[in-house]
Amino acid sequence: MLPNVNEAKNSEKKDKKTMVDADRLADELRAEQDHAQTQEKLRKALETQIKELQIRLDEAENNALKGGKKAIQKLEQRVRELENELDGEQRRHADAQKNLRKTV
Repeated sequence: MLPNVNEAKNSEKKDKKTMVDADRLADELRAEQDHAQTQEKLRKALETQIKELQIRLDEAENNALKGGKKAIQKLEQRVRELENELDGEQRRHADAQKNLRKTV
């Protein structure tokens, strides 16, 4: 009878250990699932933030291009104005030289 009692006690110990292990594994699984869920939420939030930042970057680049084009247009206009002034000054200078030759 003792061997059966010992076997029963050993079996009971193994059952308890198995239950403890199963509980521990279940707790670890829940913790890992919670961690995975948290990481997934964080990943989605970061993806959203990246998309928003990319949109802002694209807008900033477009605005910079527009600003650069406007600056170039202003400079080109100023070059045309200065060229016209130069033409006028050259004509006045040529006229002044003609008049000077006539008087001499």
